[in-house]
Amino acid sequence: MALTGLAGVTSCTGEEQESAGSASRTHASKPSDSPDGKADGKADHESKDPAGHKSRELPWNLDRIDQSAPDLDHRFHTTATGEGVRVYLLDCQVDLDHAQLGGRVSQGADTVGGKPGGCHDDMGVSHGTFVAGIIAGKDTGVAPKSRIVAVRSMSGGEGERPVPKKTSEKRIVRGMNWIAEHARKPAVANLSLNLDRPSPALRAAVKKAIDKGVTVVASAGNDAADACAHPPADMAEVITVGASTRKDGHWKDNEYLGSNGGRCVDLYAPGDHISSLFDNGTTTSMSGATSWAAPHVSGAAALYLQTHPHAEPADVRSWLLRHATSGAVRKVPSNTTDLLLNVHGL
Repeated sequence: MALTGLAGVTSCTGEEQESAGSASRTHASKPSDSPDGKADGKADHESKDPAGHKSRELPWNLDRIDQSAPDLDHRFHTTATGEGVRVYLLDCQVDLDHAQLGGRVSQGADTVGGKPGGCHDDMGVSHGTFVAGIIAGKDTGVAPKSRIVAVRSMSGGEGERPVPKKTSEKRIVRGMNWIAEHARKPAVANLSLNLDRPSPALRAAVKKAIDKGVTVVASAGNDAADACAHPPADMAEVITVGASTRKDGHWKDNEYLGSNGGRCVDLYAPGDHISSLFDNGTTTSMSGATSWAAPHVSGAAALYLQTHPHAEPADVRSWLLRHATSGAVRKVPSNTTDLLLNVHGL
């Protein structure tokens, strides 16, 4: 098994344990790489407010996905915030007390067990917390009032010895089955992960969740290869996301490291040099990974579901693909879409 964004589910809990409280407002003015916002229920970030006052720099990845034009306007504006929507994060450990997640994160199943810990890269960045920040961070998230339910089903990371592939797969399948059984709708499941071989068990678990009304988003994979060879990206019902760069290119570092492509990719989202969260509360910028692209789309799905709480996964998928910007992503592999996520209108 390969996790997109890093190398490499004890028993499941019962019902998720919701944290008390919720975020009081969206995207406040915070760190230097964070957007400014207004406490009017809208996610609204600008480099200048209407009175001409300077504000903090907006992360480029948020700036890019609310417009069709490639020239950034230093603004991220949506009416929806994701409030009332749960995003189930099938990932590594998430920092449940992170200030940027504002009491909107709770622990679901833990199919790994043992001492809590995240999948950290060489820079000390936790995969789960970083992904959560892209979805729901107060200053870094697409849907900053959505709730994160952490389903810990992975361990290990870059520079660490991963657990055996069969063990990893079983943990992930158990986590996905827990989501299917316990998800409270409206709900999205983010899978910033891929397997390197077919998995009937994972396919069945994902399909069960979708059949029960959970929108499932998955990363395309980081092998610079065919996404169709890396479940669950190969499933037609799953929204599979490739990674784009700041210049709207298909992200690729070298022959063996880059976004997977092919007919199984549904759309692209920013995935290179993304601003999100450290476990210790600070923000950082990461190099490329489709793990960072998928949560942009999960956040967008949460925005849509806030105002369409009874929408089926096929409806969410249809809206996102219809409203994506056509022809936006350059130098895509053969037989690969050039659609780029666009949340304008949400």
